[in-house]
Amino acid sequence: MKMKKLLSLLLATAMLVSVLSLSACRDEDESDDNGYEENGNGDDETEPSEFQEFLLRFPDYVPEEYDNLEDFDGDSHSVGIDDNGHWIDITASDYVTFDYIGIEVPYEVHTVTEQDIDIQVHGILHHHPLNRIRITDRAVEDGDLVSIDFAGSIDGVAFDGGTAQGAYVTAGTPQFIDDFLWQIIGHYPSDETIDIYVTFPEDYSEGRPEAEHLDGQEALFVTTINYIVEELPEDREFNDEFVEDELSEIWGWTTIEEMREGAREVALRAEFEGFFTEYIVENAVADVPDSLMETFAWQVIDGFRGNAVAMGYTSFTEYLSDQGVETGLRGLLEAQFDYEGHLEFARFQLTLQAIAEEAEIEATLEDMESDFRTRGWATQWRDFDTLIEDVGVPAVAQVVMQGKVFEYLFENAELMEQQESTSDDDDDDDDDSDNSHED
Repeated sequence: MKMKKLLSLLLATAMLVSVLSLSACRDEDESDDNGYEENGNGDDETEPSEFQEFLLRFPDYVPEEYDNLEDFDGDSHSVGIDDNGHWIDITASDYVTFDYIGIEVPYEVHTVTEQDIDIQVHGILHHHPLNRIRITDRAVEDGDLVSIDFAGSIDGVAFDGGTAQGAYVTAGTPQFIDDFLWQIIGHYPSDETIDIYVTFPEDYSEGRPEAEHLDGQEALFVTTINYIVEELPEDREFNDEFVEDELSEIWGWTTIEEMREGAREVALRAEFEGFFTEYIVENAVADVPDSLMETFAWQVIDGFRGNAVAMGYTSFTEYLSDQGVETGLRGLLEAQFDYEGHLEFARFQLTLQAIAEEAEIEATLEDMESDFRTRGWATQWRDFDTLIEDVGVPAVAQVVMQGKVFEYLFENAELMEQQESTSDDDDDDDDDSDNSHED
């Protein structure tokens, strides 16, 4: 379970620590666990836990500079990280003990089979069906299936759920509010944006009380039409032409051979990154500086401030009060901050940075732009500049630097040979197979 928690932290942040559901944690906090430990003397007195002592570093109110959300840009991904992808003012090698040269990597981890490649290829084709083509040289017509990006705002303030990229919609239908999808008719796919003005229904929040602030509001959606989707009567042939037409822009592949080689690299990376992640958690020793845990806490706080901005709040205190949190930043963290999970995550992060420091591994802008394709980020962001704008150079640099650390570990690992099964093992397998049919 610890491994799953760490991996979920690592992946869900996309770059860093994820923001959890406030209401779900409030339900969990109704248990008898108050975060205090028995003093070990059999008395009724209790001593504050490490987490409770940590919480005392944060005020039980919202300071004025954090309460005002009008100028907050909503970005929490790069908090506490420098442009090299390192934690600010932390030399990780001072805190980490880890022997990482010559790690034994099992055969099944470093060997990619044709089946592994097929799985990756099928996953990619799921997002690029053979019976669809992308049209960019004509205007949108009524009934067209269209891919669009949009960013909604009310009086210049973004709101929760108002932004999406690569959304598939049908022009001229009530799939979205008001006449949104009628307004895209007649426009061409391009990098140019169009302004779409709509009004939310007065009863929009019926059945979804969290959206009450949107009832009857006029909104602006800055929209980009990416392409029109046309469905063919039958699947196209999966050939080099298909790969070049549909996958070259995102992945850089122009032939099936290049696609399968790329899929092999994706599969191999997934295997050894997962293996080394588990190995580091189980074997690295790291003391976590208080400053890093505080950084994680501020990331969580800023994540919720971003939520508040997206929902139209201008006061963070008001937002917290509406969510049932009356004790400021301290109360928010008490409900939201997974202290033990972040401690484990911190040890993992410090270990990767320590290796990068000792091996002089850096993430250049060229590395980041290259990873934009090889990691498939182009399926989530239109281009590299959009990724940087949304996430920030520090967070992207950190992910890319960590990827290079995994590659370094792999290059300096001892790759184990395939173990031949013995006749006794085969006999045991046969016995198990026979037993599996017994009643």
